[in-house]
Amino acid sequence: MSVRVPYGQNEQGSIWLSLDPRLFEAFPREVIWNNTQLTKKDEFHITLLHAKSASELANVPNEEVASFFNSFVETHPVKLLSFIGDFRYVEEEEKKTVVVRCIVSNLNGLFLLFNRTLHVQLPVQAAHVTLYTLQKNAGIHINSDEKMESLQRVGLPELSAALLNM
Repeated sequence: MSVRVPYGQNEQGSIWLSLDPRLFEAFPREVIWNNTQLTKKDEFHITLLHAKSASELANVPNEEVASFFNSFVETHPVKLLSFIGDFRYVEEEEKKTVVVRCIVSNLNGLFLLFNRTLHVQLPVQAAHVTLYTLQKNAGIHINSDEKMESLQRVGLPELSAALLNM
């Protein structure tokens, strides 16, 4: 079973909400942070649930996680509400990215019901969009607000200005 449009699921098990690339036209094509040149992605999404981790933690097949997600969003759609002027730098092995945090509807409710129904304690996904990467479109999984808060803040005026022009 796969998730319903406008959501998607990739081979790594992430369930995401696709975003129109035109939303990010105001952002520069490249930025330099920590002496590293990063390139703007050409595909944008918000990862909502890392289904592979959820499946393993709950000891249920991925299809059951996808079915749970589909049932939830049928009555509680998860949508982008706004961006937060909070940019973070993420580095993991050779991967390097800059992300922007965002607010989405019903994400806390999704995790609350998922955890209660499947008797697990999966942290709420840190809502964000990966804007820039060192390797083409290679994002890094940020699976909790705690992890997000530990990441280095990015202070580039051109990013703040672009966010205001969205």
